[in-house]
Amino acid sequence: MRIAAAITIIALCLPAASLAADKLPLKRGIFVDTDVKCAERSNATVVSFWGDQLNTARTIGTISRVVKKGKSYTVDLDIEHMDGGKVKTTWSLVIRNPRTLKVTNSFGSWNHRWCSDQM
Repeated sequence: MRIAAAITIIALCLPAASLAADKLPLKRGIFVDTDVKCAERSNATVVSFWGDQLNTARTIGTISRVVKKGKSYTVDLDIEHMDGGKVKTTWSLVIRNPRTLKVTNSFGSWNHRWCSDQM
């Protein structure tokens, strides 16, 4: 009984994000366009993954739905722009391993690789 109470107290003290399961099989952190060196990355060349979000330079994309087919994923995102606008969109992803990511959306297609766990 004491162990269960201790686990409950610890769980309540942890941030909610640390308890949520990752929605994609990616390593959390910063993914950089494969044409750019990690040390030379900028906001314009990165996508970040935080378990339940895929973010770009001026957007926060909360993952609302994931459909898996092999190594391909269709991901619905609730996007919040830095200027306050909101929109729903869909990205197609190919994830060959936890450190590589191909993103295709309405703006084009890019290959990214994991570089670090912080910007």
